[in-house]
Amino acid sequence: AERKQEIDKYHQLSQTNEASSQLAEIVAAAVHGQIDTLFIKANTQSWGKFNPQTNKVEVSAEATEDTVDLVDLAATKTYLQGGRVYILDREEMPEDTSIFAIFRYPVHTSATKATV
Repeated sequence: AERKQEIDKYHQLSQTNEASSQLAEIVAAAVHGQIDTLFIKANTQSWGKFNPQTNKVEVSAEATEDTVDLVDLAATKTYLQGGRVYILDREEMPEDTSIFAIFRYPVHTSATKATV
């Protein structure tokens, strides 16, 4: 029931700067303790790098020695900073995305940028 309420809350906030389904925004927010609730599609991985000084996310096509799983990074940082993390089956995901989040407060992500 709580998970359903949080998904409904995400829908209400999804067009604001209080929620996001963009990996780059979510990773930056997670690292800085800004995520209240994080939803991840089961078995999701996304490899890349995150620079906390610039809030830049660089997504890689595959895992290399100098990349990390950005989804795992977001989940770990969210959990360790008191946020909730839900793992959902594909059919439970409310939109065609593998990750989405509700922020603790409005997050302005103009400095965040993802590159492939």
